[in-house]
Formats: sequence, structure tokens, C-alpha cells
Amino acid sequence: MGKVLEVLNEHRIHPRNVMVHYEDDEEVSFILADMTEMVGDVGVVIDKISALPDVLEVDFWGPQLDYAYEAFGFPMTTSETEEVMVVVLKCFVEMLQEVKACFGSSGEVFLWYLAKGFGSSAAKLLGARLEGLSVEERIKAHLALLSSAGWGEFELKGIDLTKRLVEVRARDVFEVRHRKGSSKAPQCLFMRGYLTGMMSAHFEVRGVRVEEVFCEARGDDACLFLCRLG
Repeated sequence: MGKVLEVLNEHRIHPRNVMVHYEDDEEVSFILADMTEMVGDVGVVIDKISALPDVLEVDFWGPQLDYAYEAFGFPMTTSETEEVMVVVLKCFVEMLQEVKACFGSSGEVFLWYLAKGFGSSAAKLLGARLEGLSVEERIKAHLALLSSAGWGEFELKGIDLTKRLVEVRARDVFEVRHRKGSSKAPQCLFMRGYLTGMMSAHFEVRGVRVEEVFCEARGDDACLFLCRLG
């Protein structure tokens, strides 16, 4: 491995991550590298590494498309092997807006129910993985998952079981990220539906109502969702 890294350094290829495992008593090494400053040709680098003692085979994978970042396996999965997909934000938001524009209030109802089912399914799946944790811990983990997936920056502000109220604060929610201050009313319809299903599943109750009292689309500093438990 030291000799391999010397070849990469010679061509100004910067390793970022190295993973090693064994298959049929042979060591398989996978190197994720930054090649933006590379000097020379990839073919030359492959030939040099292939000529090193004990190196059996060298393969190279580069980006397939300018905006694609994963080309090493299909389908993409989570660490728990659940299949996932990546959607371009602009395309998804435009799809939501098109449904609203074509079907008006009926379209909004459809999107809300769609999001509610989405949130409920995600909460049940995550809950099975986090069995043994408190409801508050599961909700925090769920919100962290949404943040890591690019939905926005979410924070659990508090849970008041006496008032049957859960407060969720968010910035840069995907629905309004690029149109802040463009509306006189809250616009996170899909997110409200998602939180409705999510809270219903985590608390195992029906009749959850989610109100967005502040919204970045309205010019507020952040979006604030009040989830009232049924």
C-alpha cells in the first residue's frame, strides 16, 4: 500500500479514504481520491500500480455524470440496507408546485396526504431500528436524519405532554429554501403533512394537527411547526 500511495503522490492524486477487505484470501483495497490536481494520464497511473509486486489487478472508476456522486453500486442503500434514491431538489419542488397549480386546493390535499403517509412510513421504519429509545430520542434521530438528507436544518424545541404539544423549528426547509420572503402565508405544505404522519407514528396516536406559525417564505427567521397530539 505504501508503494501505491507513492505512485499517487507522484501524480498529485490525493487519497481521501482507504478501505480494505479480504475476498478469497486476497486483499482488496478501495481508495477514494481527489484527482483535480492530477499530473499525467490515468492510464499511466494504472500501469505503474499494476507493475508493483503482488498487485494482481487495478480498476479505475470515475464520475459517470457531472452531478452524480455514487457510481459504485446499485441500488443505493442506507447502512441498514434499505434502498434509497436521490432526487434533484429543483425538480421535486417544481413537481409539488405543478400539482398545486393544476389541481388547486384538491392538489394541496393530495400532497398533504401523500406526505402524511411518507412521514408515517419513515417513522415506523426508523422506530423499528431504534427500539428501546424514548419517543423524544426517536424524534431527535428522525429530525437529524431529515437534516442529513437535505430536507432542512431541524431542531426539536420541546415536547410538552401535558399540553400534548411538540414544537419543531427548521431553517432552509426544501419547499421554501429558494423563495424566502416571497409569500404572505406559510408555504411548507408537504412538510406539515410529513410531520403529521411522523408524529402520529412515533406517539402512536391519531388526530395529530400540525400548524406552521412561522415560515421563511413569509420572511420569518425560521419555520416553526406546532404539532398538537390527538
